[in-house]
Amino acid sequence: KVVFGYGGMFIPGRRDPSEFLNFLNSLDDRYNFEFHIYTNTPQFVVPLMQESNARIQLKGVLDRNSLMFEMSKMDFLVNFENLGTAQTPSKLIDYAILKKPILSVKYGDLKKEIVVEFLHENYQNALVIEQPDQYRIENVTNKFIALIP
Repeated sequence: KVVFGYGGMFIPGRRDPSEFLNFLNSLDDRYNFEFHIYTNTPQFVVPLMQESNARIQLKGVLDRNSLMFEMSKMDFLVNFENLGTAQTPSKLIDYAILKKPILSVKYGDLKKEIVVEFLHENYQNALVIEQPDQYRIENVTNKFIALIP
């Protein structure tokens, strides 16, 4: 079974899971997976869970360390792209630190073939975060300290 996850909020039309969840629900039972979702906006997931045959699982919100631990057990992680922003969300930094393949999903432009690749454990189209260690708090802190005369 392929187990993958997402941790974070949803925003309709911007960071919207509906297209992705509907696609997962359209897949037949040959696809053996569980998608674990950790969110404080469950109203965007609950209506689509019943159709999933328990393949989409809503989990409780966890503190960062606990979430990182749970995500470390996953085969890959899902990023719902923030439309209209150029910054790297902290979620992606955490995902990169975990060294897990990242499936990046853009609302309104779902690449179904890439989702299927991931479900077959083919991660050639994974999102790559360049130099993830640059975001580790120790490295960021050292850069700040280096600025002090």
